[in-house]
Amino acid sequence: MEIKTPLGHDMTVLWTSDENDYVPLHYAVLNIDEYPMEVLEQLVNADINNVVAQTKSGMTPLQIALLKSTEKTHHCKNSPSSTRCLIRWKEMD
Repeated sequence: MEIKTPLGHDMTVLWTSDENDYVPLHYAVLNIDEYPMEVLEQLVNADINNVVAQTKSGMTPLQIALLKSTEKTHHCKNSPSSTRCLIRWKEMD
């Protein structure tokens, strides 16, 4: 899979942010279940500085990914079958 940028080889699009300072990598990790890992890899490899990009609230893409992961794990923590719970959670996304 190849990420196509609307500006060809101009990678400044990676730093295009919205009103909350979310860059494309923030959105990719927010929707991590929707994209193959290659998308994240390409965004990071295109500009490693993306991993330290902060939103207005100070969140980096890694922090958002960890929070999303923790949210799923916490939801399923007390489940008798954690694996089954996580699978159902993924299906609900």
